[in-house]
Amino acid sequence: MSAFFEYKAIDNEGNFHEGILEAPHKNAAIETLHENKWIPVEVKQKKEKTSFSFSASASKKISLNSKRLLSFTSSCANLLEAGFPIDQAILTLGQTSKKSSPLKNVCEAILQSLQEGQSLSQSLKSSSASFRPFYVGLIKSGEEIGNLPYIFKRLHIFLSEQAHLKKTIQGILIYPVILTLTCVSSIAIILGFVIPRFVTIFEDLGQDLPFITKVIVQLSDLFRHYFLALISSFFIAFVLFIILKNNRKVKPLLHHFSLKLPYIGPIQKKIANARFCSTLGILTEGGLSIIPALSCTQEIIFNLYMKNAIKNIKEGLQKGVAMHLTMKKYPLVFPDLMVQMLAIGDKTGSLTHSLKNISSIYENDTRSILKAITTLLSPILILSMGLIVGIIIMSVLLPLLNATHMIS
Repeated sequence: MSAFFEYKAIDNEGNFHEGILEAPHKNAAIETLHENKWIPVEVKQKKEKTSFSFSASASKKISLNSKRLLSFTSSCANLLEAGFPIDQAILTLGQTSKKSSPLKNVCEAILQSLQEGQSLSQSLKSSSASFRPFYVGLIKSGEEIGNLPYIFKRLHIFLSEQAHLKKTIQGILIYPVILTLTCVSSIAIILGFVIPRFVTIFEDLGQDLPFITKVIVQLSDLFRHYFLALISSFFIAFVLFIILKNNRKVKPLLHHFSLKLPYIGPIQKKIANARFCSTLGILTEGGLSIIPALSCTQEIIFNLYMKNAIKNIKEGLQKGVAMHLTMKKYPLVFPDLMVQMLAIGDKTGSLTHSLKNISSIYENDTRSILKAITTLLSPILILSMGLIVGIIIMSVLLPLLNATHMIS
């Protein structure tokens, strides 16, 4: 789809030229001026009516969920590989999307920005907050090297892997969570409704109760009389945790402390390092230099302690300090094996390859650890529930058996 561009340029003799030329996109118009040995001063697309109707929401930043973002990336990769110009690809994607869907509105906003003379990376940044800095940075590098189809394909692979990892973690953890809630609910029902019915029977028997029965009866009384206070305490504790979690001074301390927690800390580090290496590897492979790539990667890391570590790595590189040397200062975040592999990759010029290998190792480790934890956690929870229920039943049966023995 060709468009008309208004240009202002200067030739080799210093003469000023202006006019209108036809080209598929802005970069092609600039190349045409260069072929004429003219230096472009200003190139902008001539505004004209288009068959693509822009809604009022096109000027606003619209959010895309992970599924729609993956669909957008996949569609762009396929259309660009088929030979579509980028504006035609966005137009086609918008026209084939459902009416008033977020994806259609985002395509409208991107196309509008492209027709105003902005680059694709600038259009993505201004159209939706869903296009994170690493996404925009990678598209920008694709524009610079002139290989957008490959960049979109790499982005699609990356987003698919991240979505698969997230789905795997959710699938592994959902059963233990449901089982835990079932255990807690069952015990609450027994203490709140079942035990009180037996208390009247025990009082009628008029005998001294076994120690374990006295403990269960006391727990039942406490649970029934202080149920509201218990629920209120949990609610207040949860609210306080949310407040402290979002506090600027407390949040970094919590993130630092979370990395030291047993079991949770190592898993969190593996997930974060897998994301760090995968993102940085894709960005450097796409042609982005290491410092801008680190800036983009820093934006998708949620742990503030690790964010600060990446920031210091970037500052170290600007001062001429190798990346692995700064990493050694943060053993809580970056394991020795990872640092050594990156040091070798840096020396041999295969840093991108090393980053991909590390990412693959940590993603596989995370899946294996979570699967092992789930395999162990499920029987432990079942046994724990059985033990607790067994103790409660025994505390109820012992007085009844004693009474039966006395009657006999």
